[in-house]
Amino acid sequence: MNVDAIRIQDKGRIAIEQVEHEAPGPGELTVRLSMSAVSPGTERAIILGLENTGTMGQRGLGYAAVGTVEAVGDEVDAVRFAPGTRVACFTLPHRQVGNVAAAYSVPAPPEVDDRHAALTAIGQIALQAVRKARIELGEAVAIFGLGPIGLTALALARLAGAHPVIGIDRAANRLAIAKQLGADAVVNTADEGWQERVAAASGGEGPAVVIESTGFPEPVSLSFAIAAKFGRVVLLGSTRAHATFNPYQEIHRPALTVIGAHVMSVPNVESRPGYWTWPDDASAYLRFVASGRIDLTPIMEEPVAYRDMQSVYARVIDWDPTIMVPFLAWE
Repeated sequence: MNVDAIRIQDKGRIAIEQVEHEAPGPGELTVRLSMSAVSPGTERAIILGLENTGTMGQRGLGYAAVGTVEAVGDEVDAVRFAPGTRVACFTLPHRQVGNVAAAYSVPAPPEVDDRHAALTAIGQIALQAVRKARIELGEAVAIFGLGPIGLTALALARLAGAHPVIGIDRAANRLAIAKQLGADAVVNTADEGWQERVAAASGGEGPAVVIESTGFPEPVSLSFAIAAKFGRVVLLGSTRAHATFNPYQEIHRPALTVIGAHVMSVPNVESRPGYWTWPDDASAYLRFVASGRIDLTPIMEEPVAYRDMQSVYARVIDWDPTIMVPFLAWE
């Protein structure tokens, strides 16, 4: 069976292609997509072949989706993932029908709408970083970079008991969304004296935790500079260029703890404090949404039919500053 998929033709150019769909292998599900979320920063980096993307584009674009199970392979829990089950998935590319590891899939509660369910992978990426930060009640936490993942981390840090929660960016629209999601203060890095404003907003000493979500070298170094002494800096953004900094001045002397929080740095089995498995984190995100504890509607755009995806990717490639999370509808 051939299905439509969004593929990279060459650097900077994408198109819809017909690709062959095969039966699921051991440990896999076949899922018919209803909606997938576009991750602008990651997908732009892959399309343009930026540093540290490697061969990520070979399997196709996209990684966050919701759909319905059509078949299961060997070694899959056929009750949990029975055909007809609605599931949220990670590593499932933008395509009509695809195979995905059951380990990167969780049933989606009926009360969670398709857009929130399609955001599960992005929610998990942010959640595992917030979890690794070990935020204590009342600690000042700054989120540096308010793209979709940074804004999700902001909402989750607030849920984890951070206070104040400070959003840092240079785009006015993103700062406004941060306020909608509950930021206690927002700081524009284009303003003179912005570092002093961050310190003041956090009580004068700087944030106890800084979650860096841009992936750009300069904000990584600036995150060290604004953190409080003995603070934690969580590197959530995937850096697409080499970062240069002075370990003595920026990390050693202020006694900072630097925490790598790549999405793949979670255990494969058995969650433990600070480090939950992908399914456990993903299920927690879905419970937060289902219970109304978080609502990411402010970062969501209206779905676009997948055949009209060029209108979305033109904005991704040109780096439209207003872009948040576009969605592709597959049905």
